[in-house]
Amino acid sequence: MNLSPYILYASNYVPFTVETNGSYLGSVQGGNVYAGETQPDVAYGNYSSPTLTLAETQFYNIQFQWLVAGGSAKDHAYVSVNVPGSGQTYTALTPIDISQSANLLIQMGNTYTQSDNPAGTVGGNATTFTVVMNNDTSAKQDGSGQTAQCIAYQTLVSVGRNSASGTPLPLGVYNYEIPLSAFSNCPVGNLATLLSTGVTSIAVRIDGDQNKNMAANEYDTIAVGDIGFTGSSGTSSTATTLSPYILYASNYTPFAAETNGSYLDSIQTGNVYAGETQPDVAYGNYSSPATTLAETQFYNIQFQWLVAGGSAKDQAYVSVNVPGSGSTYTALTPIAISQSGNLLIQMGNTYTQSDNPAGTVGGNATTFTVVLNNDTSAKQDGSGQTAQCLAYQSLVSVGRNSASGTPLPLGVYNYQIPLSAFSNCPVGNLAKLQSTGVTSIAVRIDGDQNKNMVANEYDTIAVGYIGFTK
Repeated sequence: MNLSPYILYASNYVPFTVETNGSYLGSVQGGNVYAGETQPDVAYGNYSSPTLTLAETQFYNIQFQWLVAGGSAKDHAYVSVNVPGSGQTYTALTPIDISQSANLLIQMGNTYTQSDNPAGTVGGNATTFTVVMNNDTSAKQDGSGQTAQCIAYQTLVSVGRNSASGTPLPLGVYNYEIPLSAFSNCPVGNLATLLSTGVTSIAVRIDGDQNKNMAANEYDTIAVGDIGFTGSSGTSSTATTLSPYILYASNYTPFAAETNGSYLDSIQTGNVYAGETQPDVAYGNYSSPATTLAETQFYNIQFQWLVAGGSAKDQAYVSVNVPGSGSTYTALTPIAISQSGNLLIQMGNTYTQSDNPAGTVGGNATTFTVVLNNDTSAKQDGSGQTAQCLAYQSLVSVGRNSASGTPLPLGVYNYQIPLSAFSNCPVGNLAKLQSTGVTSIAVRIDGDQNKNMVANEYDTIAVGYIGFTK
């Protein structure tokens, strides 16, 4: 069972080479993804995410067509994601423990955008999603092993990309925080049973009776990205979690004012810090304001290299403290990663030439240094540190929709880095780090790893969700 409130349930979806037990893709955590609809009133539309789009957008997206108008409770379309570790075979599912969690975090949206479609096409009227949590342990999820199923209704902040009404979302998806207490509508059992037994699948549905404005023959999509659980505000971290599936940081929110050197934190209450080694590196002209944090789902800050790359002493960084550490200067409690095998991190250098005045130079930082640290000191000054290990990650591309490398719509990518790659340890060793746990994770641009950088160029460090998996 899992003793931590911070659970990374699903992310980094990958298609199977062939249909496998009714599924065409799975999460990197080993949970099959299923999609379907109630025929004959609802049909598959014209689109589901191909391999390339999954890599570019970081979420799964499928379109449905409503052949009748909305209003009927019997009409559904859905995307359902099985529990981590359940695999691709028809075997009984083991629930994941959510008893210590207080909130569900889920990236989702209806990405229907009118300008993508021929004149006369109708769609985008599904503005409420139904989120379903289930504890059915049966292999085929037929209800035979079910004692609880609970649902919550989530109104979408907007529909489509860059909608003129609601929050303008660049890709049409948003990171929602839904209190578990909102799952009080339970067609089977009750919420107390679900919380005590755990979850085997999570589904996102469009229900006809919750979207009565849908017109006959209209199109809508269900997009689902990362899914996780977190604690309530102020929940302490734990070094005794037995799960490999850890949601370390996500859903960044700015403080009203600078707080102990930080201007924002994760929803898991880990402060975020950014800085550079002066005088060779300086803050650039940009860091994510509150509105952009909500729209893009990641924190982004720009730096300017005042000298050419090449020197190991020249660095810029973004560092995220451990969940539950809060915004006060108190000792940090490590979160255990001993059961995990991989770090998952959304990051990128979003520098895009077309955004900048003619003559501006940038985007030559193509390798990021990722640093895992176990320093328990409040100010992360090394006084409580027995291990610090780092790995170098080459970026798949730089900037938005780059012509070279993977064309990323927002310039960020979900990287999977084996913990074994963190073999370069300036302090201690990897075995020590894995046995003691992690208190902070940093993403750096190092001068000696980016020797092609030129004097006065600009680069950014963007950091989204961070987690661990097997």
